[in-house]
Amino acid sequence: MPGKLKQESSNKINNFNANIQLAYEIVEGLTARANIGRSFYNKKDRFFQPSFQILRENGEINLGASNLNAQLRLGDATSTRSIDEFTLNYTKSLKKHNFKFLFGNTYESSTYEFYRTGANNITSNLTPVLGNGDPIVGTQTINKTERISYIGTCQLQLQLEVSIKCGSQKRWVK
Repeated sequence: MPGKLKQESSNKINNFNANIQLAYEIVEGLTARANIGRSFYNKKDRFFQPSFQILRENGEINLGASNLNAQLRLGDATSTRSIDEFTLNYTKSLKKHNFKFLFGNTYESSTYEFYRTGANNITSNLTPVLGNGDPIVGTQTINKTERISYIGTCQLQLQLEVSIKCGSQKRWVK
């Protein structure tokens, strides 16, 4: 009995990620920082299932074993994402006391787009293109998000010395 014709399936993927960090001391103890990140992803896929007939010994088509509907499917997915974070950091020490402040914001955005189309009943296995068959209803998905966040922290570290008088003696406690 003859075997099934080979299906074709291929994917092409491109991916890119980048990140950069910058810092600049404006004055002593005050630093501006920027963290910037980007990513990009794209996938194109192609799937072709050829048609074929399996005949019984009497010459009739064996419908359960045959594939009379040659199918072509094409897809394209793209995703992008960006994250930008900007902060101001301030650090100051006065004798034994330390002060640290941070304030900033983050901006994040992402998009995702997906498209799928295809055709059924391709007229020939030798020319598997969309125009050689009955078009199917395509699908499309688009998703976009954006977010802004604000961040801030304050850290104080104080060291106190206390004088305690007990009778005629002074004691220092740290």
